[in-house]
Amino acid sequence: MDVEINVGLHVAGSNDAVITASSLRAVARVHGVTVVAMRGAVGEYEGRPETTAVVLARARDDADWEGMARTLSQDSIAVYDPVSGVGVLAGPNPQHYEFDAQYFLRFDEQQS
Repeated sequence: MDVEINVGLHVAGSNDAVITASSLRAVARVHGVTVVAMRGAVGEYEGRPETTAVVLARARDDADWEGMARTLSQDSIAVYDPVSGVGVLAGPNPQHYEFDAQYFLRFDEQQS
C-alpha cells in the first residue's frame, strides 16, 4: 500500500539529536516500509515548529508502525493513506492526540 508519513526529526528526550535520512530509510525497511521519496519541512507540534520528514512510502500490509516509532524514539508518527483519505497516529505514546489532517504535511504540497 502506498502511504505518506510525517516523522518529527528531533529524537524525543534528547537536547539536540536528530534522525538522519539514512537512519529513517533503514529503520523503515526493518519495519516493513520502503521509502520511495522524502523531503524536509517544518511542521507544528504543540504550537511549536518541528523539523519533519515528509515521506512517500510503500508499506507491507503487516508494517509495524508502532515498532518504527519506538525505534526512532518518537511518541508517534503520522501515517496517511491517500487512497482512502484515512490517517492514524501510530506509536507507543500518541498521548491524547488523534490524527488531524490540517496538521499533516502532504508530500506534494509546498510550504508557504
